[in-house]
Amino acid sequence: MKILIAGWGFDKKITGGMDIHITHLVKNLCAQGAEIHLILPKENTPDVPQKNLTIHKIDTGAKDPEELDKNYTSAITTLAESTDFDIIHTHDWFGVTAAKKLKKARKDTTTYQKKGERGLEKDKTKNNPRALEQSETHLIANLSEDCGHHKSTKRDIHYNKPKPIRWIHTVHSLEHMRCAKDAPTKSKISEIEKTAIKESDAIITVSNIMKQEIQTHYNTGPKKISIIYNYTSQLPKAPGTKNTTPTVLCASRLTFQKGIEYLIHASTDILKQIPDCRFIIIGDGHLKESLENFAKTLGVQNSFEFPGFVQDKELAAHFRSATLFIMPSIHEPFGIACLDAIDASIPVILSENVGAKELFCDCTLTHKPSSSKDITKNTIKLLKDRQLRKTLADSAKQKLDKIDNWATIAKKTMAIYTSV
Repeated sequence: MKILIAGWGFDKKITGGMDIHITHLVKNLCAQGAEIHLILPKENTPDVPQKNLTIHKIDTGAKDPEELDKNYTSAITTLAESTDFDIIHTHDWFGVTAAKKLKKARKDTTTYQKKGERGLEKDKTKNNPRALEQSETHLIANLSEDCGHHKSTKRDIHYNKPKPIRWIHTVHSLEHMRCAKDAPTKSKISEIEKTAIKESDAIITVSNIMKQEIQTHYNTGPKKISIIYNYTSQLPKAPGTKNTTPTVLCASRLTFQKGIEYLIHASTDILKQIPDCRFIIIGDGHLKESLENFAKTLGVQNSFEFPGFVQDKELAAHFRSATLFIMPSIHEPFGIACLDAIDASIPVILSENVGAKELFCDCTLTHKPSSSKDITKNTIKLLKDRQLRKTLADSAKQKLDKIDNWATIAKKTMAIYTSV
């Protein structure tokens, strides 16, 4: 099976959960024999080749989402002129406009409706063996004309066997969740996401929380949406021992939806009871400086570290040495870092809006989103109770060992490819 996947980050150059998902999905699909063509920004393209994987680089020097969308569309439609794909698999809003064009072009040409000089009128095939034979061929006109390259002429027409393309779309998050619950949904990205949800052949998402959000926000029927949970980041097994100092770890993009400010606010009361507690906030994002300043304003900056983005080996060492991990997200469709913490055998505290809690509901502590009071209560409870930390960590690790790994996730994804 020949599959075209549109992505953003890959392998060692990742920015979030979607990139981790695509990295491990692609590698496992390739290992299982699928032929993958992956569209990536040139700056995120790895140098190490892999069997069954072809990476196509695109220029992402765009000033806004609309221009970036055009760059993806141009690259994908140009590639599709020379390669017949069985599946196009888009993620969030990347590659969606191109997928829509490809699906429409294949659909139009298999029915062979007349459009200028590009085909035969459908009714001319009736009782006409010659015309019927011609109608069974497949027209691929130059899809790039809508991207502003040039107008199609007769010389752009190529005839091939009909081969409808199937469009699978994975929703890792939605724009109104990434920005703010009440943010306008008329943005370019939101419009693209809506197109994907309405017009794709099948939807995959990463949790029941996300499935419910798609159904509610876009009035989508549940049968179109399949849930395939994520797995761990596959961090290296780092040596190390637990810090003797109580250490609260959070690894996240530093953006609105992650709720880091509520943890910082909670720290003022946590430190009153556990004065030597340390808070390590790993990750980058546009709120990093604001969060650092917030800690200074509250007078707790000496208890916080903001090391920014760290490589996998260093991240694994942080997980190994931390006392507990917290994910205070306002919106978190899954939360792969939670599984990395569990894999490192440390207990976790999760917002009720973290999708991963569906897999570990009875072996984590949870709190209401945006509740510094609940964060304070759960953090103090875990830091003061060694036995509870061990019980929760052991129970969660046992569950982690039983859930689907990336190889099984790839097989489930392939089953969806073949079912549409």
